Amino acid sequence: MKPMPGPTHALLPRAPAPCTPDAVPDAGRRVMVTLPGRPDQVPKARAFARRLLGQQHSCADTVVLLLSELMTNAVLHSRSARAGGRVTIAITHSRTAVLVEVTDDGSDTKPSLHPANGHGEHGYGLVLVEASATRWGCVRNGAESTTCWFEVRAVS
Repeated sequence: MKPMPGPTHALLPRAPAPCTPDAVPDAGRRVMVTLPGRPDQVPKARAFARRLLGQQHSCADTVVLLLSELMTNAVLHSRSARAGGRVTIAITHSRTAVLVEVTDDGSDTKPSLHPANGHGEHGYGLVLVEASATRWGCVRNGAESTTCWFEVRAVS
């Protein structure tokens, strides 16, 4: 199954974002954080989302899991892992939906969904995003940056 593209607008300089805040019903606030592109920052990304959404948000657990996967991909597979590299996380949320965008320093290839080989602990990130998000996608800005995003909606 192919990721569904969202409407675009500029969120970050030179990095088109895939969705507008009004793509999230009753759009609440949009909050951003930029972290160093290192594996030790993945728990900080999870904590950021958990604090922002709170324990009671209906989408919190799914958002934290999927954000962790995209942040891990960014620090392992992009130029964000280089010295001075950064990953920017933007979260737009309402009571019933959350849009998360993870922008890294780019790579030579666009992230793509492919089946994990089942013989290790790697390769499941985008598979989890595909299975758990309402919609998702990745947008490249040449080799300069990549934004992977997902939207999660509460089950009624």
